[in-house]
Amino acid sequence: MTTRVLCALFLACLALPAAAQWSTPASVASSSSQNGGEGKLWTGKPDDAAAFAKALEKHLAANRVRVAIVARAGRKAEDLPKGIAYTHTGFFVYSDITLADGRVVPGYVVYNLYQGLDGDKARSYLEQDFPINMVADMAEPYLGVIIPTPDMQNKILGVISSPRYAAMHVERYSLLANPLNAKFQNCTEFVLDVIIAGILGIDNYDAVKAYAATHFTPQTVRLGFFKSLLGPAFVKGVAVSDHNGPFRTATLGTIAQFLQEQGGLQSFYDFHVGGSVTPRPLS
Repeated sequence: MTTRVLCALFLACLALPAAAQWSTPASVASSSSQNGGEGKLWTGKPDDAAAFAKALEKHLAANRVRVAIVARAGRKAEDLPKGIAYTHTGFFVYSDITLADGRVVPGYVVYNLYQGLDGDKARSYLEQDFPINMVADMAEPYLGVIIPTPDMQNKILGVISSPRYAAMHVERYSLLANPLNAKFQNCTEFVLDVIIAGILGIDNYDAVKAYAATHFTPQTVRLGFFKSLLGPAFVKGVAVSDHNGPFRTATLGTIAQFLQEQGGLQSFYDFHVGGSVTPRPLS
């Protein structure tokens, strides 16, 4: 079953008014993940993947969420270093979606930064796709979810729906990007930068990074882990010249902590296959 058909399965009526407008492309293909080597929980089970994506949409809509921050673990938990629970992060934005046949249905569009512009692992690009794309590359049976406060959701949406969104993108990619400067970027840092642009109401990227440097506390990680995990791919996916001292990066947990400190966090939890919710502690 193709990703396009799976999209049609979960784009159904959700009762939120005044959604953003978005049109599906002629075909929808699963995109590259942040680290390029993610696992597959749903191998041979496309209907189960579509059902889980739909369940998450219904869960968010039932809670009247316009913008959520969602992350997947594309590798098994035991293969990830301490402090890193997920490998790809994006924005879920409630939208009116125009299908290829002209029908308009409400649902969530996912706003991502992906590695691999024109096949170059050192460059990234922005792309919009659907919850099924986020779900398809799961290696663990849960997704991490941050629900910002309604006011913070509006601020983030204000960036996403304006030229400020693209202005927050740094094409130079590193899996281990330092979120306190502007040299490289990965998907989770991009999410952080969009949030800060919304908080400050600006499109000046240097000012966003200056704010991050004084208000955001990143996660410290071991560089050796990435070398052993990625092997020969390490040099293509990880640049470290933006670090001076310990290696630090943005994670879903550190973004949740930042939102809490900024008064913009409503909830932070894992959404499991089966529909259960487990609150996550702040960093």
